[in-house]
Amino acid sequence: MSDIALDGFRFGMLLASGIVLSAFVFVKFATYAKDPAKQRQVHPVATLSMTAFLIAMFPLLVRKIGAVQVPPLEEQFYLAFGAALMLLGVRLHIAGKLEIGSHWSDQIEAAAGQSFVSSGVYSLTRHPMYSSLIMWILGAALAFVNPLVFGLVTVLFVPMMLARARAEEKLLAENVEDPAAYEIYRQRTNIMIPRFGGLPAFALRVVGILVYGFFIGNFTGTNFTPAGIVFLVVMHLALGFTILPEKAAFSYKSKTGMMVLVWFLTMLWQPIYYLHWFFLLMYVYGLFFNCPCMFAYEKYHGCPCFGWMKRACGLERR
Repeated sequence: MSDIALDGFRFGMLLASGIVLSAFVFVKFATYAKDPAKQRQVHPVATLSMTAFLIAMFPLLVRKIGAVQVPPLEEQFYLAFGAALMLLGVRLHIAGKLEIGSHWSDQIEAAAGQSFVSSGVYSLTRHPMYSSLIMWILGAALAFVNPLVFGLVTVLFVPMMLARARAEEKLLAENVEDPAAYEIYRQRTNIMIPRFGGLPAFALRVVGILVYGFFIGNFTGTNFTPAGIVFLVVMHLALGFTILPEKAAFSYKSKTGMMVLVWFLTMLWQPIYYLHWFFLLMYVYGLFFNCPCMFAYEKYHGCPCFGWMKRACGLERR
């Protein structure tokens, strides 16, 4: 696919998905009715400020400000993965707006004895609409191979969403009909990162294996690009935080650190690269069995290997 065709597809995806998101926001504003019985708090992070931030990212993406050059095959992979993430974000946003119904508001509102939504996409995360916007713009940054936008979203937009979400929950906790049930829901469900189990979790793990295999198969040794390793690290950490149960999460988080170490050591000695294939086999093994390290982890309530390394380096807390 030519560069012009790739740019056209990127721009089309960005524009079309942005229009869909805007349309659903407009519908919610059109059908929103203020209730004088509700408590209302004005928060700086509202629809206008969220929209302003996202619009500010458009020229950076379209004009390729902050974008990096990567091999053609890797670029096409980022485009496909980013487009899928954008579509998933749009799907999650639409479902969130439909399922929240009349509870939606531009500012923070709650009525005495108010119920809360915990089904559908709200069983995956407590704030699917905010999660979806993060997924959408991060997907766009990935599709455009733009680390600058990715970084701005991470250090600015994500904290904005978290601040708004926490302020909403504080007011809702003071007014919710069943505080105990709401607290249980908060403990079981992540504030922003969706958590998956069962078949969806298995599918995500398979995708992670295929992506990892793609990179280590096509970008061997010293030409394993920095953009590639950053993407793999982000993806595997995301899997660690989103996949149930926690055993799988620990496995992904720890192996992510090993992945980075192997990548750096490969720069010094080429054959170390082949350890990536060993890690890939460990991920395949983990599809069907618990990592053997989990037995030691459960017995010692931590990783004995990392504990030994901390003591050897003098980092163990006394």
